[in-house]
Amino acid sequence: MLFDANRLPTSTQKIVFLVSALLLTPFGRSQVAAGNNATGKTQSAAAGGSTAIVRNVQEVSLDLAVHNKKNKAVLDLKPADIAVIDNGSPVEISDLHLVSGANAAADHLITFVFDQMGPSASTNARSIATKTLKMIPERGFRIAVLGVNGRLRLFQEFTSDRQAVAKAINVLTGENEAAYKAATTATEKRVMSEAQAGTDGSGRQVSPADRSLEQAVLSSLRESERIIQNQSSQPSLAALSAVAEVQSAIRGRKVVVYFTQGLEVDVNTGDMVRSIVAAANRAGVSIYAINTSGVDPRAFESLTQTVAGVNSMNGH
Repeated sequence: MLFDANRLPTSTQKIVFLVSALLLTPFGRSQVAAGNNATGKTQSAAAGGSTAIVRNVQEVSLDLAVHNKKNKAVLDLKPADIAVIDNGSPVEISDLHLVSGANAAADHLITFVFDQMGPSASTNARSIATKTLKMIPERGFRIAVLGVNGRLRLFQEFTSDRQAVAKAINVLTGENEAAYKAATTATEKRVMSEAQAGTDGSGRQVSPADRSLEQAVLSSLRESERIIQNQSSQPSLAALSAVAEVQSAIRGRKVVVYFTQGLEVDVNTGDMVRSIVAAANRAGVSIYAINTSGVDPRAFESLTQTVAGVNSMNGH
């Protein structure tokens, strides 16, 4: 979908210049493709030659971070202040509400997913992830770190421990292949043991909430393998699809930040991307795709502010 600033009232038009729909890889464009399903189709009835209007409507959730010329957040927008265009046609906004770190529910989930990348792109990904991590408030957020290498792999389960998250990112984006394999193997074995037994290595009881999140992460690993085997899908697309599908069982808004050098396009890519977008919409998951080969600073700023849940708005 496209946000048309020219359709805004004159007073609002002067101060609105950035929305988080400015993604960096095909997921930004896929929102448009998926939205095309919402347009009406005309069919001729079999009897009497009458015409029936058939509409396939799909609600899509969008996150917006809006600022004025002085880079101050605009917090009093109304649906009438925003125009959403889908393939040239206006789209009705059913709901618009403010979400901030102060009024949002605790323990928002953020999933960092790193695709396979070359040394230079990995370095960029590590830098972007580190900056994003610093922008996220210390309280009320849990972050998981996963990588794609043949299949989806776990480096850090959901945690509020920023040092653990930073360590996982450094290992995943480093050039030491032995350390990479050892880290993901150890993490997956530990989390699997905790999820099954309900206790950690020291015998401490794992809370039901933590155990549920661990089981969800493990389910996404298994689901990614199943998708690869059954659909012959690219591992990166299978990983995103699995994460979106599994997180549908978790309440609240979730964010996935996907780091990539770019997708390899084949005959199945378009359908798979549309499927991922649909699954993410149903699950309340916002996917931010970061092309590490070249990052627009304005789009990165939008990402960090929206991921952090600070001064952002949810639109439907």
